[in-house]
Amino acid sequence: MRRRPKLKSRNGVRLNVPPALIVVLLAAAVLAAFVLLRPMGGGPRAGAGMGMGMEMEMEKMPPEMRARMAPVFLTLRNAGAVAGLVPTMGMPMERELKRWVVGRTLTYTSTTRDGRLVLATDSPENVVYALHGRTGKRLETIPVGRTPKGVKIAPDGKTALVANEGSGSVSVIDLERWAVVAEVPVGEVPHNVVFSPDGALAYITVQGADKVAVLDVARRAVVAEIPVGKGPHNLDIAPDGRTLFVANKDSDELAVIDVEAQSVIKTIPLSRGHHGVDVSPDGARVYVSGIGADVVTAIDALSLEVIGRVEVGPGPHGLRTDPLGRRLFVAVTGADEVVVVDTQALAVAERLPAEGFPFWLAVPGNP
Repeated sequence: MRRRPKLKSRNGVRLNVPPALIVVLLAAAVLAAFVLLRPMGGGPRAGAGMGMGMEMEMEKMPPEMRARMAPVFLTLRNAGAVAGLVPTMGMPMERELKRWVVGRTLTYTSTTRDGRLVLATDSPENVVYALHGRTGKRLETIPVGRTPKGVKIAPDGKTALVANEGSGSVSVIDLERWAVVAEVPVGEVPHNVVFSPDGALAYITVQGADKVAVLDVARRAVVAEIPVGKGPHNLDIAPDGRTLFVANKDSDELAVIDVEAQSVIKTIPLSRGHHGVDVSPDGARVYVSGIGADVVTAIDALSLEVIGRVEVGPGPHGLRTDPLGRRLFVAVTGADEVVVVDTQALAVAERLPAEGFPFWLAVPGNP
């Protein structure tokens, strides 16, 4: 049986301290040191979020501490804003919601693995906003196709893809030039996109054709099509790139796809959709929301069996686990909350206010 570390007080009394509390105390100490020692004034990052000094300190932290301190980005659809849930110096550590109003009706968002860049689609305005992940400063507004929805940044951080429902296309954005360099036809009403782990391929749900289009990113061409069921909507991929999970909104089921065989190997019943899908970074679990219900379904990624359902509130949609897969963040649209689920207990651990119809989430380390 693992023992808790023992600390001595000044009078020599031994104190049993839970490991989780030590992590929180160390994280708070780092934050405090950064705030007290950082230079005031100066560049664009001064006084706004975590700067370069904080980023360097985070690189030295244990994985559990980095996961606790990673920001969570979300779109507030009815507020025309992107928001960041960032850690504060409170004890116990809490998260503060910082909102950055940038547009009209923001739907989907994506971030780089280090969280320095955030993208968000404004569907009625036909643009993608690029924001600084630490300060919220708008870096660029990029025109794309008609009715953009899902957006995803490539693993190398140099390219992004946007699914344009109204144009039946995917826009390829060069993030070094802030410009669309190609628009690739993929079929009727494409909704969302995910990259393979190496970034060579991308998979796009095409709702109007009940298929997933496979895009060769370098050639900017569709190289395969996979029939998946009725109304493929959102999707995610296993960390090893071998399995794709696609939520079919018109049949309320999850299609499990063998990527090499390019075929559906199983379908799993879901709650009422449409749905968000997240594969935990360790590949052990798949979590699926259903905006027409009030639960998140947890699925064992190996056995492909449902292992539990968590009641989170009305209208859960976007969801992402932290980089270690220990906390699941869920955008609950009907309650204007981000709900934090303890993935080991499969129980709600915290509710964070997020007024403005929280819609989609992105987490550095699990973008």
